[in-house]
Amino acid sequence: MKKVAILHDWFNGYGGAAYDIEQIALALKAPIYTTFAKNVSLNSSVEVIPFKQDKYLNSFYSRFLQNMALQMISIRSDFAKLDLDEYDVVISSGIQCRAYTSTKDQYTINYPRSPPRWLYDLYDFHINAFGPIKRNFAEIYCKRFKKWDLSVLNNIDLIVANSEVVQERIKRYWNRDSIVIYPPVETSKYRYRDDGGYYLSIGRLDPLKRIDLIIETFKKLKDHEVKIVGTGPEERSLKELAKGCGNIEFCGFVDEKEKTELLGHCRGLIFIAMDEDFGLVPVEALASGKPVITVNEGYPPRMIKEGVNGIIVESNIRSLVEGIEKCEKMEWEPNKITETAKKFDIEHFVRQWRNLIKTLT
Repeated sequence: MKKVAILHDWFNGYGGAAYDIEQIALALKAPIYTTFAKNVSLNSSVEVIPFKQDKYLNSFYSRFLQNMALQMISIRSDFAKLDLDEYDVVISSGIQCRAYTSTKDQYTINYPRSPPRWLYDLYDFHINAFGPIKRNFAEIYCKRFKKWDLSVLNNIDLIVANSEVVQERIKRYWNRDSIVIYPPVETSKYRYRDDGGYYLSIGRLDPLKRIDLIIETFKKLKDHEVKIVGTGPEERSLKELAKGCGNIEFCGFVDEKEKTELLGHCRGLIFIAMDEDFGLVPVEALASGKPVITVNEGYPPRMIKEGVNGIIVESNIRSLVEGIEKCEKMEWEPNKITETAKKFDIEHFVRQWRNLIKTLT
């Protein structure tokens, strides 16, 4: 098998992206080169090489590199200077690490999760969050970043998308073809327990997840309970919005064991994020034998067979109320729901990545 190296922009916490890269590294027995790593603990079998750790965490310049715009520019520079001549295949996981310049004989693969959404499909959403002065600087920065973003595609031989939705974005914004490998989910660790009578929301508490819409809906559905799992920048305002509602519970951060239990005992998952790339949590809910109520955008509705494993709604209170009422009347079959999650199991992810590298030999 070819000798493989993986590049990752940085590690700051253990989330979905870190888990995906960890599994690729395990499957291919490849080291991960990253600029810095903090608040993360990967599998002990994975070799992580934070080749600029001191620069970003311990140097005089680290205070300035907390600025995200400066940090991204710096990281691109660091990857551009990285020497990986000993490897046959280099997989870049992220955006900044695509700055790596391959040798003539190296094969390069990019696994980006998505073209930068703040630069393309969600540009207006993000740029309008700035005041007039900052917006002018942000527009200049984005214009220059986009020029760089498109230029480094020349360094990439193959792009791997994590869903057909991302594949479509790659074609639309980058004008490149790609293949799809779904993210890994350990479906076997999830179990249907019982119907605990509550609905569940799991996700970062930020505007893109539309938790405010869930709260407004359950303020109208006083006889139904929802548990909201997650933390994020909107936590305080969302709690204020739900103030006085005994049927809405904030659970904060939960570990994997707690999350598995909550999924196993819930009545159903509500996942209405804005144009989601893939949606790991809906797959975890399906693997738990629970129906998913989701919006008709992004990848999640493509997982759903109406009336079999979930319900598709629009992103407004009325439609979500109707979806929950419909869910209440359905006689769900947990075993049939669980079956629909198996196509996303981790064994398919591992096999596809190994087969991909084998085709290059």
